[in-house]
Amino acid sequence: MMMDLIHNLQTVKEQRQWLEQYVPKELIQSLCHQSEAEMRAIDQEWVHLIQKTKQLPGIPVGHPEVKT
Repeated sequence: MMMDLIHNLQTVKEQRQWLEQYVPKELIQSLCHQSEAEMRAIDQEWVHLIQKTKQLPGIPVGHPEVKT
């Protein structure tokens, strides 16, 4: 985990440059200046969405739960 953190710190500039090709600069800046609590809330929501997505295999694409 520590090695991942060090690697991520070393590649932040490259990641930001890549992201700027696809996302408006204003959005990137707002994401980079989040408080610790805001980042934790975003991370928790992301984990929740991933868990929900993992439950979807086998459900038809047209099903309302899949569309949301």
